[in-house]
Amino acid sequence: MVDISQVYNITDDATEWNEQDVTRLNLDAKNDASDQSGALSKYALLRQLVSPGHGEVQTTEDEADPLGSTDSVVAVLRARGIDASSSVDRSKYLVSSIEFEPRQFLRDVHSEATYDNLTNSLDYLESSITQQSEALRTLVERDYDRFVKSKTALDSVLEQIKSTGFSADHEWGLQTTKNLIDDSNAKATVIMKPVIDNQAREERLKAALELIKANKYLFNLPSTILKHVKNNDHDSLVRDYRRGKDMRSNEIISADTPEIVIHNKKITDRIWGEVEVIVDEYKRDTWKVLSTTSAEQNYMQVIAKLLELGVEDNPILEWIECQIRYFDDLFTDQFEKLKLTARIMSTNLAGLPSATNSLFILPHNDGDNDEITLSDAPDIVEMWIALRLLLGDISNGIERCCLFWECCAGFLSGEKQRGLPTGYQGESEVHLSFSDTQIEEIKKSGREMVERFADAIRDFFSAPSPTQGSFSGSSAREGHSEKDKQGQDSFLFLPPNTNALSAVHYLSEVLNTLVSSFSTLSKASMSARSSESLTNVLALVRDRCVQAVCKSWANDSEKFALLEDWVTDSTGSQTHLPEHYEKYLMQLLKGVKSVLMFSSHEDSRDRLVVPKPSSRLMKVVSSTLQDSAIFLLDSLMGLLTTLGDPSRASYVEKSLPSTASDELTPQEKNNESKILLLLSNLSLLRNKIMPRVYHSYEKTLGLRTHEANMALRDKMDEMDTTLFDVYTRKKRTVLSSVIRHGILERGFDWNTSSSPKAISNYVYDSLLMLVVVHARVSDVSPVLVERVIGVLYEHILKTILSRLREVETFSDQGMLQAAADVEFLRTVMSNFKTPEAQNTTQLIYKTLRSSTTKLTSWDSKQGPKAFVRDVVNAATEKSRVSMMAFAIYDYQ
Repeated sequence: MVDISQVYNITDDATEWNEQDVTRLNLDAKNDASDQSGALSKYALLRQLVSPGHGEVQTTEDEADPLGSTDSVVAVLRARGIDASSSVDRSKYLVSSIEFEPRQFLRDVHSEATYDNLTNSLDYLESSITQQSEALRTLVERDYDRFVKSKTALDSVLEQIKSTGFSADHEWGLQTTKNLIDDSNAKATVIMKPVIDNQAREERLKAALELIKANKYLFNLPSTILKHVKNNDHDSLVRDYRRGKDMRSNEIISADTPEIVIHNKKITDRIWGEVEVIVDEYKRDTWKVLSTTSAEQNYMQVIAKLLELGVEDNPILEWIECQIRYFDDLFTDQFEKLKLTARIMSTNLAGLPSATNSLFILPHNDGDNDEITLSDAPDIVEMWIALRLLLGDISNGIERCCLFWECCAGFLSGEKQRGLPTGYQGESEVHLSFSDTQIEEIKKSGREMVERFADAIRDFFSAPSPTQGSFSGSSAREGHSEKDKQGQDSFLFLPPNTNALSAVHYLSEVLNTLVSSFSTLSKASMSARSSESLTNVLALVRDRCVQAVCKSWANDSEKFALLEDWVTDSTGSQTHLPEHYEKYLMQLLKGVKSVLMFSSHEDSRDRLVVPKPSSRLMKVVSSTLQDSAIFLLDSLMGLLTTLGDPSRASYVEKSLPSTASDELTPQEKNNESKILLLLSNLSLLRNKIMPRVYHSYEKTLGLRTHEANMALRDKMDEMDTTLFDVYTRKKRTVLSSVIRHGILERGFDWNTSSSPKAISNYVYDSLLMLVVVHARVSDVSPVLVERVIGVLYEHILKTILSRLREVETFSDQGMLQAAADVEFLRTVMSNFKTPEAQNTTQLIYKTLRSSTTKLTSWDSKQGPKAFVRDVVNAATEKSRVSMMAFAIYDYQ
């Protein structure tokens, strides 16, 4: 027989009993901190069910395990190293205590128990409760009958006492008895109260066990859902969550529903509330993932998760809005970074000294490779690369934006929703379609996004340089300077002092990148207006890029003359400058074409159609070609230290610091040699290079170059005349002086009666001077020998003619002396005779004939020539070695 007083901790020395209402389970409020954190314990609910909620009861020293595993709970705790010496610590592990903590009890006493152990223990617990309940019922029935009988007897005695006449003041003598009875009543109540409370606890415990057993799946659902979340097992989470919903849908409450069922539903409501808290947290995390998932990622899977779980907001619409905001923020940040980088690097470049090494403007070939390697100053290349990379990032952003919009268009048409889930009992089906208003709002957002992007591109390529006016290295380009002041010829995207070859190289790459991205954006079909806007922006960008190239081109023309090193090429007649200039212009032509025509290896059929360059833009290119050539010619003229004017400073001296001038411009050639080389270069430019260049530009770009070519030829003819005049001027002066002295001032009597014996000295002096000139010209520029000697020969003849005309009369012998001089000169210079020289020779003979007093020598068929043949032949033989440069033939 179970000792009921020991089981229920009944003592017979109790002194009082504080009456309290039987506590009912509070099913509506959170009961501990674990509830607030969202982790509901079914063991906490079990404790609440079986706890009476009254004052503290004394805790026993030890007791058996209610699950039947041991006779001493305290012994098990001590074996596990858990302190249970104090009543406070011990009370948490003793089931008879109201402080009993099932979670700690199972964790510390049954930490190694298996699921089967716990199942068997549950059966043992139920059996123990049944036995204890039977013992308690027997005890209550027996003692309660005794109490009723005693109370009846006492009431009978009281009536008898009252009937004996005792006075009311002394309560008829029953005060003492009444007090004793009250004391007994109180003691009996104190003794019985734990019994009644324990009985209520047993009933609640049994009800709780039945509830847990009936709703075992639901009680385990919070931990199950948490496990699925931890393991990222979405499919299992949805399966168990829906099963829980199915169970909830079967719990129907009506007016006839028993109170115990309502009671139990409140408990399951608490459990389900915890499930909802966990699922809501999972939904919030999934929303966060969706907001950062791009079109390249598994956004459809994330959307499907939310639709399966069931959400109030439309995840498809939310994803579209998040992506639009993302791309707006992305492009804003990218363009701000682009503009800031361009401003900083432009400012830094403007603060550096302009590069004096003009080799940077030349295209270089690497070995046998036909590919051109472009050169520019390292700091300038660094800015080009930085801008190209940043614009490349923007282009990549456009590609991603287009991919997003393709996905968005699929949602708007309803195609992409076909495979998405409709949720529990179709609750998410409402999110799988859009209203007309929503569709229009999404399209409007897409159009606005494209417009903002187009405006950003337009603003960047239209923005002026932060260092206006610092680009050009010379103030000679006044027209450009005026445009700089107005910001029309200033470019934020153009590194200061960059050369045109670098400009066309990098700008063509930038344009091709933008065209490709714009074409993709246009194919996304946001709207026809968007495509038109993109086309206009591309046209503007192209125009600005061409203008920027032309500005660099003009700047190069100011530096190109610095390439002249006065070293002749393989022909030995001109320097490398004309060849460099042709390569430069031809390479520039390819680059300008790529900028104007958006040339690319990609299939142009898929590219955005941009209008052809305007005639105004093509005129800018044509004008720049002509202006740069003219400025180059002016610069070449300026390379000479003087052109007959000692006060005229050279272009090099004005352009370079004194320390760099000697280093970059070798001074081993004198001014006359430079003039000869310039004349040779001009001839090559005028007759071959520039016609080829103009033809190529006309054929490739469709430019009208005839008028420009003719204007340039006139300019080069004028320059050639000037240079040639400068070169021959001093020589002509010296020759004129020698001839004048020989004919008029040496004291020779032209009316002499002596026959000529030799050639006059002035003729020899003149020819020896021509020999010296011939040697110098041959050494510097052989192709100019014939021209230079021919012109000086004509000058000699004209000067002789002019001076002979100053002689009043010639005797026959004096006339023969003059004829011998002319014939010897004509014989020596026979390889340089020109129509002009022949005509002058005839005029000389006419002058001699008209001034001769006696015309005897003119009677023969050959005239005076027959009388001077011997003298001329003798002089020719004697001078054959000294005059061998002229390849003298025998006199005929």
